[in-house]
Amino acid sequence: MSVCSRRDLSRNHISSLDTSLLDRLTGLRELDLSNNVITTIEERICDNLCNLTQMRRVRVRRPDAMLCNHPPELRHRPLLNVSLLTCGLNYAACLEDSSSGGGGRSELVIFSSSTPGNFTREQCNSECGWALAQDVFAVDFAVSLKSLPLQSVHDHISFSAASSVTPVMLTWDFGDHSSRVDPAGTEVTAATHKYGLPGQYSISLTASAGHKEVFAHGEVTVTLPPKLELRCPPLAVANKSLELTLVSWGAVSVDVDWKISKDGVQVAKASPHCTKDGRYHAESSRCFQIVPEELSWTDARQQCSDRGGDLASVPLDALRTLLSPKVPQERGVGLDVDSPAKLRWVNGSEAQDGSLDQRAQTSSHQFNAKGAYVCQFSPQVRVPDAGIYTVGLAVFPSHNPLQHACPLRSRRHSLPQVLLFPALSFVQAGRLSSLEFLTQQLSSQVQVRFQTYRPHCHYPGLHLLLPGCGGPACSPVAVCVSNETRGDDPPPCPRLEQWCPFQRRCLSLASPCPPSSCPNCTASHRLPPGALRPRYTLQNEVVFNLLAGPAAHVQHDAGPASLLRCQSSPLSLWQQPVLALNQSEWFWINNTGRSPGTSAEGDPLPDPELDVRALVEDGEGGWLEEVVCPVRVLSVGHSETQLQGAQLSAGLPQPGLYSLLVTSVEPSYPASASCLLRVVPPLGLMVLHPPPQNGTLYLQPNDTRLLLRVRSSYLTKAFRRNSNHSSFPPTQRSVGPGLAQGRGGVPEPSLYAVLDLSLDTEEQRSTVQVELEAHNNVTEASLSVVIHLEEPLRELMVQPNPEHRVLMESVVPYFTYYNTVLNVIYQHAAIYKLTVTALNHVSSLTEHFNVTVDRLQPMANLTVKGVPDVVPQGSTQTLTTSVLVDMSVAATFRWSFGDGGYEEFEYKPPYTTSLRCPNSQVLLSNNVTYIYSQPGIYTALVSVSNRYENISQSINMSVYSILTRVDIQTEPQLLLTDKSAEFEAHPLPSPYGIHYDWRFGDGSPPMQGRRVAHTYAQSGIFNVCVSVNNTISSMEACAEVFVFEEIADLTAKSSSPTELHSPTVVQARLGSGNNITWTFSMGDGEIYTTSTPHMSHKYVTEGNYTVNVTAANAVSSGWTLVTVQVFVFQVVRMEPSGCVQERILVNFQAWVSGNASAHLYEWSFGDGSPNETHQGNPTVSHTYWTSGKYRLFLRLSSGVNKATKANFFNWVCVQPALTNISLSLDKSHYAVGEKISFQARAQPESNYSYQWDFGRGKTSCPSPILGIPCKRINTQAITMCQWLSSITSPPVHTPLL
Repeated sequence: MSVCSRRDLSRNHISSLDTSLLDRLTGLRELDLSNNVITTIEERICDNLCNLTQMRRVRVRRPDAMLCNHPPELRHRPLLNVSLLTCGLNYAACLEDSSSGGGGRSELVIFSSSTPGNFTREQCNSECGWALAQDVFAVDFAVSLKSLPLQSVHDHISFSAASSVTPVMLTWDFGDHSSRVDPAGTEVTAATHKYGLPGQYSISLTASAGHKEVFAHGEVTVTLPPKLELRCPPLAVANKSLELTLVSWGAVSVDVDWKISKDGVQVAKASPHCTKDGRYHAESSRCFQIVPEELSWTDARQQCSDRGGDLASVPLDALRTLLSPKVPQERGVGLDVDSPAKLRWVNGSEAQDGSLDQRAQTSSHQFNAKGAYVCQFSPQVRVPDAGIYTVGLAVFPSHNPLQHACPLRSRRHSLPQVLLFPALSFVQAGRLSSLEFLTQQLSSQVQVRFQTYRPHCHYPGLHLLLPGCGGPACSPVAVCVSNETRGDDPPPCPRLEQWCPFQRRCLSLASPCPPSSCPNCTASHRLPPGALRPRYTLQNEVVFNLLAGPAAHVQHDAGPASLLRCQSSPLSLWQQPVLALNQSEWFWINNTGRSPGTSAEGDPLPDPELDVRALVEDGEGGWLEEVVCPVRVLSVGHSETQLQGAQLSAGLPQPGLYSLLVTSVEPSYPASASCLLRVVPPLGLMVLHPPPQNGTLYLQPNDTRLLLRVRSSYLTKAFRRNSNHSSFPPTQRSVGPGLAQGRGGVPEPSLYAVLDLSLDTEEQRSTVQVELEAHNNVTEASLSVVIHLEEPLRELMVQPNPEHRVLMESVVPYFTYYNTVLNVIYQHAAIYKLTVTALNHVSSLTEHFNVTVDRLQPMANLTVKGVPDVVPQGSTQTLTTSVLVDMSVAATFRWSFGDGGYEEFEYKPPYTTSLRCPNSQVLLSNNVTYIYSQPGIYTALVSVSNRYENISQSINMSVYSILTRVDIQTEPQLLLTDKSAEFEAHPLPSPYGIHYDWRFGDGSPPMQGRRVAHTYAQSGIFNVCVSVNNTISSMEACAEVFVFEEIADLTAKSSSPTELHSPTVVQARLGSGNNITWTFSMGDGEIYTTSTPHMSHKYVTEGNYTVNVTAANAVSSGWTLVTVQVFVFQVVRMEPSGCVQERILVNFQAWVSGNASAHLYEWSFGDGSPNETHQGNPTVSHTYWTSGKYRLFLRLSSGVNKATKANFFNWVCVQPALTNISLSLDKSHYAVGEKISFQARAQPESNYSYQWDFGRGKTSCPSPILGIPCKRINTQAITMCQWLSSITSPPVHTPLL
């Protein structure tokens, strides 16, 4: 099968063309035949190419590159752009057989186009050789495909075609990249095909009759029928909302409808949600809403879809009349048509335009223009798409008859042959939908087990990583990896796509997802580095039998199988590792005949496990690599939908048994789910006693019982929520009129119960809200009540006691429970009878009193005792005051002590008899203690008052403090010479009335005052004293102060340069400053802090360092930088370093590190002359009298450390001066190609180096003799070089013959 879309056959010297070669190229979209040698193409070939361009939509890029020669009417016209003239009709007629043996029979004669033009009958007879046919009719060779409704992916699909000509040969292409099907026989016009995946497929049919071919195309939509489930409550209460959940498995573009019935009568159905501004159309059960937002046709359609609806289509006049009053503007609102290019309603009826105006008429409206639009909402529930996933081969390599396998309960105990597919793993959660596979030819019945396993990691510290890449481990199978690596959950994908973990993107279900898409990913059973193989736990198993017979396509709706037709295919994208097992003990774990999940003793058994690693190591199986097995497994995800609607929110009004049915809208493969709804009446829980008072139930603390009532036919339990206290109703029941209707219209009886709330201590302190609940085996109810506890009234008391004497013409307040006040004014002196009744929510009390009313006696004789002349600060003072007051009134003593202090004392009748005086008066005495915290002169005031009168008296109090401490503070805290500072004394506890004397310890005269200014002329430590004195105490305090001097003129120097590992001393000086802290940052990371201005440091590496010297005290700081050089004691180099000439005085100089003038130099010249020693001079002069090579030696002694030595030597090349050079030849003439020997002589004799120049570049040669072959006449030159001088010989002219 070829799926190529382009074929380039240009420049191939093609001389003829057979279009049958293109039959298999179903995906061909471009054909290049340019620049070939095709001169003539038969007419039928031209016809076939015409069909190719028209039916397969082949694109002609250069139509003028190939032109037709025949037939004449198509001469010089493009080959692949011909009209329907040659692809059009044939003609036929029924003619009598006039031959002797014809017998008058009629035969069908097919005519084709010959020479065009108008002919007479005679001309036609001479052209065709036949008589003119009278009844000629057109023969239209056409083929068509029968359209199919929605098809299931689980079924074989039957296709049928109709042809206008028979017999005919058909070729089927089903559009899923499976092989083309050519049914045997010319009478077969039907074909069957099994699709492996849901989707929309394009069907291509080729029909051929004789030399002509026609084509037909069609489409088929293959779906995976969804499974629906309902989650319904076991019981529901009348008039309460229903919570109903629809679970769909594998649903794609599914809409459902629902209805609720009772006794066969529909009581509720799905309805669209219609807002207040919407319009409901009862006939279509749809809601229409006009959206004033202006959008284009495309955007409006998307917005309606996002709202859960569609852009409205209103082909009916009634709908347009319903919506027209809501049209907001003159140019109308957008409606839904088939597409912007064809004005047709989506239901197929004609549409004039895509907008509606206020007159209920469609009007002109551009689809790309913006305007308001109408959304429609249908009653159907749109189910969210659930994922569909697949593993295995998307298309099987051959067409085989389909068998549906049924699961078995009985199991055979034959020896199994097992194929394990660890790479067939789903990375998304779901439910298995179907298993498909191709078997080999079976000679006998075979039992197949399809088992599913879940991998898990049994290694400590490792976790399971699903197949995929992007992390540290990439494998086609699940592996166990360390805890540092984690896999991500796959994201959701569009419909009919699934997540490919090896490409990390969503792919269509038919696209392969090979591990080779990831770099460095293993494509076989070998694990990536650091990964271990998990164990597999058996999850489920399905057993079924396959009958003997030829190879078959087997489908089961639960799992895979064995005996597969697996083939080696190293280059296939569908290859995978397969583990082949002969027989394993694990296979029999779940096949022992015991009850599932229990041992022989009845103990729970662990789930069977599969250890792949152990099976391979034990030799029970081996891996098959790079194989493709025709196995395909479909899995479906699920989505949940909450059924909604006004009727569901309001609940079902009547008790009884209802049925809920949910059905899919699609008629081809309807799916449904149903459940029973038992609706019971509400319990009607209520409190009969105590009755509520303003919404609150009042109880006594020792009796917290409630009398409850419910209406139910079932035994009901009442209790308080979150409490262990409950109550069961007694068996007595009563039925009264107007009670709730129960089963069969029978009124529900009343049940009563007494519930003790048993409130805890915290709840008894305040009002508490209690949640009461009642439930039985069918329904429940709750009630929230507010509880408040009140003590019953006991011993009614009235304050003041009404039997005590009261005053006339005054308000007498009588206080009872909860501060209840009764104000009484008696106008006359007499004895009255008072009756008081107290009530609360749980009890009542009544008391009677005799009240005596009299006249008021005024206050008198206010005195104060215990006032001292002087009051020490902080001492306790006791003052006593007394006064005469009326025995029936209260008196309040108020003290104001003059410093903000205040005391108040209250006396109330009745008073003790010991205080009573004549004339109905009492003598009240009051003692007060007070402490003055601050010294000063204060005026204290005492007053005695009641509601009738007020008297007062004032007292003078003189308060002084006893000094306990004096603190001295300076501003600023750090003192400087020649700068004024403030000194302040802080006496404790108070500075009131104190005299101060200051002495500063520097010989200056004393000063007075609490805060004084003083300037020290010198730095140093001084003792400052202050004497304080008030009238009752005195003391002195001293403080030691330090007077600082600011830092100035900081300088530093060092002993640099210094040798490595020798001390480097840095010395600093100051022009002024005291109490200095020195910091030496040596530049190599070392920092020293000291109180001395010098520092010695040894550097560990040579170099130049910058030393930062910082001087600081409490008031100032300064810093300076010093550069330090640290060197390694050595001879760096010596000059001259080349050869020198003999008998000439040579000046040698040594370059050393450090201070060259401080070192000792000892020279040895190596020619037997005496050594020379120089102090501080690194140069020396010497003459070598003979040429040669001499060892020049220098011993260097350090001027800092005598023990430090450095030795240095150098070889000195001494050469004589070159005086003459000559060049000689063996003979004067040479032949071309003959070798010439040159000999050079230099004086005086020595070891020289030679450079030869033969006109072709210089050549170095250590020898004075050089031989070269002669190739042309040329002039040669030689240069002899030495280190000191060079001489170039004159050119030698050598003729070459």
